[in-house]
Amino acid sequence: MKREQLSKINDLLLDLKDQLLATIDDSSGSTETVELDQAMVGRLSRMDAMQHQEMAKAQRRRAQIRLRRVELCLQQ
Repeated sequence: MKREQLSKINDLLLDLKDQLLATIDDSSGSTETVELDQAMVGRLSRMDAMQHQEMAKAQRRRAQIRLRRVELCLQQ
């Protein structure tokens, strides 16, 4: 590959790394423990909150895996 192409790929990887770090940081609040106070939140609302929490955890895990791959590429 030409230097220009490698430089462009490196820049894209750095941008992706920044995006992934932001995703991981943004999802940290969504993965906190769901409140189980029945007086404040109904059963379906709690179930929705728990489902949302699990989806946020899965998204965070995927972002962390992608981040590791991007960092490995940047090391080469």
